Parts: sequence; structure tokens; C-alpha cells
Amino acid sequence: ELSEKVTAHLPEAWRKYFPSAPLAEIVDQKAGLDIRPCDEIPVIGPMYGESGIFLAAGYMGQGLSLGFKAGQSLAKIVLGKSDELPRFFWPERHRSLAPSID
Repeated sequence: ELSEKVTAHLPEAWRKYFPSAPLAEIVDQKAGLDIRPCDEIPVIGPMYGESGIFLAAGYMGQGLSLGFKAGQSLAKIVLGKSDELPRFFWPERHRSLAPSID
């Protein structure tokens, strides 16, 4: 759940540390999760069954090194370009109805 205390503090902290940069209006907020995939392989790719939603999570402590590659791969997927990212990273592998990946 979102913490009201943190939600109130963040804009105050922004104005304190970046007084010359205006803060954009908050459109939406979501609580973050510590995601640990059951197979210990990161989840990177389009969200199964959801158009226009992409996911990159579950790095198991390797986010600094894997996060940049995940971002590059997702950008290529969004632009419709081919990427060397193996399909087994896609979130669909966790769906019982996911298509078989060979």
C-alpha cells in the first residue's frame, strides 16, 4: 500500500532539493513490490494479455547490471525491432496458459 506520509514527503523533499525545477503534477501512483521470480530468472518483456504494458523486474540483486539491458531490450520490443533477448524472459512463462516456447 502507498504510505500517506511518504506521499506527502516526496513533493516537499523535491521542492527543498530542486527549488528551481518545478514538480510535475502527479497523475497516478502505485506501490512498489520486491519481486522474486519463483525460477530466479528475471521477468522482462510484454505483459501477458495486456496491450502496451511491459515489465522488467526480478533481478535478484543484479538490477544495476541487468537493468540497462532490460531497458534496451524493452525499447527495441516497443519499437518493433528484433532483439537478442531470449523469449524465456517474457512474463508469459509464468502463465499456466502460456504458449509453448521452443
